[in-house]
Amino acid sequence: MAKENIYISWHYTTHGIAFLQHQLAAFWRGELQLSEKPLYKEGLCQLELSEAFSANRQPGFLFDKVYYLCAEQTVLDRLSLRRLSYRKNMYEVDKAVEETQMQEVWREVIAQDLSSWVDEMAYVKEHYPDRLEDFEGQIWRDMQHYPIDSQLAWFRRRSPAAPYYQARFEAIHFSQEELPNLRDEQSILAVLQGFFKTLLAHHGAEANYIINVSLGSNETQVAWFVLAEAGLLPPNCRFIKVYDVKTKGADPRFKNFQIQEIPSRLISSLSANLYEHDNLQSPQRRLADLKMKTYIEQGFAILILGERGTGKSRMISRLERENRKVLAINCASFDDDNKAESEFFGHSKGAYTGADQAKKGLFEEARGGILFFDEVHHLSKRVQGKLMKALQTDENNNYRFRPMGSSQEQQSQFTAVFASNKSIEELRELLLADFFDRISQLLIELPPLRESRDEIEKDWETVWTQLRFAPSYPCPKSPELFQWLKKQPLWGNFRDLQKIAIYYKAFMDLPQEAQQLEGVDSPLAFAKKEFKAYHGHFPKQTKLPQAFQDLFDLELIASETEEKTYKILEKRYKKALISWVEENFPAQPVWEILGMSESNYYKMKKEG
Repeated sequence: MAKENIYISWHYTTHGIAFLQHQLAAFWRGELQLSEKPLYKEGLCQLELSEAFSANRQPGFLFDKVYYLCAEQTVLDRLSLRRLSYRKNMYEVDKAVEETQMQEVWREVIAQDLSSWVDEMAYVKEHYPDRLEDFEGQIWRDMQHYPIDSQLAWFRRRSPAAPYYQARFEAIHFSQEELPNLRDEQSILAVLQGFFKTLLAHHGAEANYIINVSLGSNETQVAWFVLAEAGLLPPNCRFIKVYDVKTKGADPRFKNFQIQEIPSRLISSLSANLYEHDNLQSPQRRLADLKMKTYIEQGFAILILGERGTGKSRMISRLERENRKVLAINCASFDDDNKAESEFFGHSKGAYTGADQAKKGLFEEARGGILFFDEVHHLSKRVQGKLMKALQTDENNNYRFRPMGSSQEQQSQFTAVFASNKSIEELRELLLADFFDRISQLLIELPPLRESRDEIEKDWETVWTQLRFAPSYPCPKSPELFQWLKKQPLWGNFRDLQKIAIYYKAFMDLPQEAQQLEGVDSPLAFAKKEFKAYHGHFPKQTKLPQAFQDLFDLELIASETEEKTYKILEKRYKKALISWVEENFPAQPVWEILGMSESNYYKMKKEG
């Protein structure tokens, strides 16, 4: 069963409900699709969208339900008196009114000071019957000046969207007792919590909720983010902001507008972003960050390399928080090549079995932004070949591609960023040579945590903060904890720190009986025990240090004049082994790692 798609917005006094119709029309016309992540579209023309539902009778995208949140009229009037004071000048500044010579009609209608558009239409029908159709077509242009009940009646009965949304639209009225002031955050939070409790009971947590957080008042905007930070919104909530661009559009009164998805946990993402940048003390990490800031502006393909958990995806997330358009795809998610090709390039209807309708690909959707290919080493050779051709830019730096089943070539311009946890040597084996060259025009390497052990305390605090535990769980900072962390190889890097933090906090939540049955007496002891049992092992594939590689380099051995005996090779092996352990476990005695006595260790080191 398909998930329901729900749209939620507050009423906006300065724009009126016609602005809601224009937002819905943008989805109706396919300007935005919920499959896009993030949602983004600029240059939306209100004049065109005002006619979208009537001009296009072919069924477009419809939300299953639209909830329009409204306070009482007296509360709205305290927020803005524009409805009462600006209307008298409408007929003097409206371009369409002037072009259709409707100034006299509107002047007379406004002078009557009638209470609704229904009464105004009755007046026009009686006094200007030949101009009734023109008047009705212009009502939306003055919609924000009508009382809220009149606006709702227009949307349900007379708007172009009415035939499609009459049964799908529901206005949620908050009484003055419930919501006495749209400047009162506490009242707003209370009514929104009650609203979502009812909403979840009706639609469930699995529905897709699109929430326009930009309308209402400044305080309603704050309330949305507070609810998200507190975890009180459904998991499938996506926040968008909708605003008109302060530049001239097709009509001086109605600017083009933009719809843009923003992080629902904006406060956490901003604080984490600030903390991460302050935390870049390691020269290697700082270098990687500076490279990304420089490279991302140059337009060349970027390859990010680093062990799992070193922060490759977080580096891309920082770009998203800078209000860049970023689309991401995990290359390990494709179970066949056709799906991969369709995802990248799109397809026409009937391109392959199951392609019931045309679909845009990531190459088209990423236009003007960044396309992030995570785990690029998982792509098949066939798909690599297809991408290799598409990633060749023309003289205007455009990528050229052809959707599956289409003979029409398209073009797009974006920055391609690739990531892998494999080494350069491994990638050269896994990827086509030309494809590797194409994706690695610029290279960024992220160091593992064990190469910056002096920063383990800051890394630990960063991870604890990002997990967003309740304030009653302050970040632990005992010397014993940090001493133990510095001894760990942390093959999973930040992911290992996350696991340790989760174990640490989980022990504090266990009932006393469970803590006793575990046989440990502290959160740290529990974290040590669980981490050692399930995560503290060597990875299956670890790049050999150069000293080990040289041991098995036949050409290097053949070029040396010294006779190679078993004793000499054994001596070299011991020396390389000791160097590797000392480098990777600097805070832990080497003999403990090697499972030998201290005296035997020093004897072996002396012999090496």
